[in-house]
Amino acid sequence: MGIRSLRVPEDIQALSHLGTASHAGTVFRVSATSKGFQLTEQSIPRPLIKNHEFVTEVTDPDRRWTDGFVAVEGTSIVGFAATGYQRWNRRQVLWHLYVDHLHRARGIGRRLIEHVMFAGRNNGARHLWLETQNTNVLAVRAYQAMGFELVGLDRTLYDGDYAHETALYFAKPL
Repeated sequence: MGIRSLRVPEDIQALSHLGTASHAGTVFRVSATSKGFQLTEQSIPRPLIKNHEFVTEVTDPDRRWTDGFVAVEGTSIVGFAATGYQRWNRRQVLWHLYVDHLHRARGIGRRLIEHVMFAGRNNGARHLWLETQNTNVLAVRAYQAMGFELVGLDRTLYDGDYAHETALYFAKPL
């Protein structure tokens, strides 16, 4: 398995077949305390399944990220990461990270993150910053295992079908 830069438009078709669905049997309940917030993992009655659509953003000239990386196994794309540098606060932002559901728990996400961190160091970034949801327990665990620290949250970020979710922000020094 190797990591390389995203190639547009050549990789679009393969990216559209990437199995990005996440399944969760638990979520983090976010509670306000007198000194901040507390996350408590709790079981949910029905598994939460979310499909993540991102492919149309790849060709959008107004997208927020500038660099993409793909994990390739043989001739198949099995992972994708998108990142961009914010000069004003020297922050490398991870906008997307997806590993095909058939290839998870094999270190592919970690390898993609390493490439994003390398890009951040080359840009002069102080840290890598990302956002995920309280409903994505597996991602939270993975980020924490990679040394990311929970640095904030936003209970009002999402709207519509996702209004009940809380944005969790993580950072890791570079």
